[in-house]
Amino acid sequence: TPCLPTPCHLQYYKLSFFDQISVKEHVPIVLFYANNKFINNFTIDERIEQSLSKVLTHVYPAAGRYDKDECSILCLDQGISYTKAKVNCKLNNFLEKAHKDLSLAALFWPHENKYINKSNLMVSPIVTAQVTEFECGGLAVSLSSSHPAMDGFSNIKFLFEWAKVCKMETPIENINFLRFNLGNVFPTRDISRLFKSTYDPVIEKDIVIRRFSVTR
Repeated sequence: TPCLPTPCHLQYYKLSFFDQISVKEHVPIVLFYANNKFINNFTIDERIEQSLSKVLTHVYPAAGRYDKDECSILCLDQGISYTKAKVNCKLNNFLEKAHKDLSLAALFWPHENKYINKSNLMVSPIVTAQVTEFECGGLAVSLSSSHPAMDGFSNIKFLFEWAKVCKMETPIENINFLRFNLGNVFPTRDISRLFKSTYDPVIEKDIVIRRFSVTR
């Protein structure tokens, strides 16, 4: 949950028209980090959780829940789903296998089916996160967000700022990124005559995975 309560005037977040017509599927991202020998495992666990709580104070819709109209989010600090896990293999060994089979990366992101009540989005987390520790001390950090609330750009920006706050221990008052005003520019509309339901629980969709490598 956010480390500070969301102010009253921000507790009702209106989605934009573009958010309204997007599917409510989750968009997961997973990042892999080598072991940082300068920070022990106990400290890094604590810093990851504390920095996430700080970032959620700023990205308040992520810790809310969809309202019954599904066109807005009630930002009442309900929190996100946060999972910690461990695997009995080393990061380098896993990456060697993942280069040949990208689908292995899917093992390290939170699977929304475990958390999302698709028949009642009002009780389901908008964002789920998972931090997995390898035997060598390396980490897999994953974030999965419901698309109307957090698109791809927002997810990447969220992860980038989370990493910065974790590494630099940035104070809450100095965290400032993303603006939540698109709903004012493109307000929601009655789309009942334009589109069918944006979510069909019967249709199964293939998962497509992409790898982005950064070399130094």
